[in-house]
Amino acid sequence: MARFHDAFVASIDSHKKLSNVQKFTHLRSRLSGRALKCIEGYSVTNDNYSKAFQDLRNRFGLKRSLANELVKTILNLDIPEKADGKLLRELYDTLRNRMRSLESLGLKPDDNPSLSMVLLPIFETKLPRELKEKWELELTKYELKSKTRISTSRNSFNFWRVMC
Repeated sequence: MARFHDAFVASIDSHKKLSNVQKFTHLRSRLSGRALKCIEGYSVTNDNYSKAFQDLRNRFGLKRSLANELVKTILNLDIPEKADGKLLRELYDTLRNRMRSLESLGLKPDDNPSLSMVLLPIFETKLPRELKEKWELELTKYELKSKTRISTSRNSFNFWRVMC
C-alpha cells in the first residue's frame, strides 16, 4: 500500500486540474480485492473521493497493519520439501523482498534485536528439514563470536545465500 499510495498521490491525487470524480474513477480502476471491496459502497462523486481515499489509508496505510500483513505472508510461505537450489532461491528472494518492505516501514530487524528474535524462528520454519541443523549451527557460531550474542537477519540471509 505504501508504494501504491506514494505513486498515486504523486501521479493523480496531487494534480489540481483533475476533479475529484476523475481521481476517484482512476483510483477505483487501480484497485482490486480487499482494497476495492473497502470502498465499493461509495458512489463516484466529488464528495466521496476524499472519504474513500481516507478509508483506504485507514485500512491499509497503518504501519502496524502493513507489518502484520507482511509477516502473515511470510508465515504462509510454503516450505520446500528438500534443499533444492531453485526452490531455496525463490524462497530466499521472497523473504528478502518481505524484509525490504518491513525496512521501508522503518522496521529494521538488524537495528532491533527483539524483532530479529521474532523473525529468525519464523525463517527457520521455512527451511527444509535437512538445513535446519546447519542453520542452528551457523546461528550458534555467530552468537559466540558476536558481542551482542543476538543473530540478525543479515546473518540469516548470508546463510540462505550460501545454501542457495
